[in-house]
Amino acid sequence: MRVKIFGDGCIHVITNLSSILEGIKLDSIEVSAGGSAANVALQLKKLNKDVDFFGVVGKDPLGDIFCNELKENHIHTDFIVREGKTHKVLIGLNTPSEAKVVISPGIEDIKLIKKYINHVEDGDIVYIPGFKEYEDILVDISRKNCTVFTDYGHLSLGLEAESTYLDGLIKISEYSDVVLASGFAFTKNICDEIAVSLSGSRCKLVIITFAGDGIAVITPKYQTYYKTNKLPVMNNVGAGDSFMAAVIYGYIQKWEIDEIIEFAHKVAEYKISHFNNFATMKNIMNRR
Repeated sequence: MRVKIFGDGCIHVITNLSSILEGIKLDSIEVSAGGSAANVALQLKKLNKDVDFFGVVGKDPLGDIFCNELKENHIHTDFIVREGKTHKVLIGLNTPSEAKVVISPGIEDIKLIKKYINHVEDGDIVYIPGFKEYEDILVDISRKNCTVFTDYGHLSLGLEAESTYLDGLIKISEYSDVVLASGFAFTKNICDEIAVSLSGSRCKLVIITFAGDGIAVITPKYQTYYKTNKLPVMNNVGAGDSFMAAVIYGYIQKWEIDEIIEFAHKVAEYKISHFNNFATMKNIMNRR
């Protein structure tokens, strides 16, 4: 089964801040494809799942780098619109603290992806970011007879207050089957309110990650909290995307939720403990 992924692309420039202070080392700087959708696609490919990427990226040299990396990972780029200017993200690693991130926005028209919605067929699994720019596309895709996974991360809708972020999560749940949310804006006791909101909605599963401080799983019928150990961080950027990719993988494999969460946590754990690597199945087996 191929996973159909919608999203825009960007370029990550990753460096170790300590290397800058000590003097630049050529092996401490890396340029790679990035963005929520691309990270999910690349992680799924590392887990040996086929994906179709429907996206937009700048018509510039950075866009070329983005497309070439996807091609190198055997992800078709036939459905990528090349227009505008590619987003750039500078990621400064400062172990054991979280990475410092500076975003230089490009010019990419998300609406150009809408023409690919007709590629979504009955029974498909679809991933789409939960950013406000994708709202119209998410609504249209939700009308298809497919399973929709949405990442409602900490940048979604540009909202930070708990009440406003919760409103956005509830809105996205109307159009998604599975939602991954960031616990940065939530206290753990908000789970009851989310569970009530899921009653009667399309969404049957909300997963909230608390940045190494546990994972909450919420359905209309029950809530479960998984305690996790907080590990030293090398690069936390994209960890949530790796987690989501692993959740999709587990769903395709028809695993029980406990097994999915355990696997997804290990995949994300691997991501944060490396400079810029996505976990393979072999990597995960070696961590058991």
